[in-house]
Amino acid sequence: RGDVAVEKHDGKRLYTQQLFWNARTRKIYSNVDSKFVHPRGVSYGEGFEADEDFKDWRFRRQRSRLEVEAPRRDSTAARNAADRR
Repeated sequence: RGDVAVEKHDGKRLYTQQLFWNARTRKIYSNVDSKFVHPRGVSYGEGFEADEDFKDWRFRRQRSRLEVEAPRRDSTAARNAADRR
């Protein structure tokens, strides 16, 4: 209880104030606000639950910031269209 931080070998990280582990189900969970850093971005929420490897995870109430790669504009196609005018 307090400032809890978990970092996995693959870079995923969990920050929360309280964390529990259920030995029978082999799941970790938190009922308070948490921050989860993963390859696609950062997720915030309340009610975090995951398997021990953070492969399957979820929030009951989630807020996220995800990084999305914008499609590249094909400069050749734009030039060809301009030349046809």
